[in-house]
Amino acid sequence: MGTLYISEFQTVQMYGQVAHAPSERDQVVAITDESTMSQPFLERPVLVLLHCDAACSIRFVAHHDGKATRSNMRMEAGQTMPYGVAPGHAIAVISNP
Repeated sequence: MGTLYISEFQTVQMYGQVAHAPSERDQVVAITDESTMSQPFLERPVLVLLHCDAACSIRFVAHHDGKATRSNMRMEAGQTMPYGVAPGHAIAVISNP
């Protein structure tokens, strides 16, 4: 079992697209063989930074009404990726070795 680490940022610097630290909120979501959901993003984030320590598939969903499947976007173990997000949306994650 792995972990998906989520950091939510409110502002992003225009030049180089660098998030302003510290993050507004950090979440930890277990990566399991069944789809697991994050908490909804805060009302103000514009960017999330995702890091996983195990291979997984992720899916951005609105208001907890979706699940991740192994056919969704895949992240390699140790990968870190930034994404622009909508307030109130969440991330569903499932293992994908």
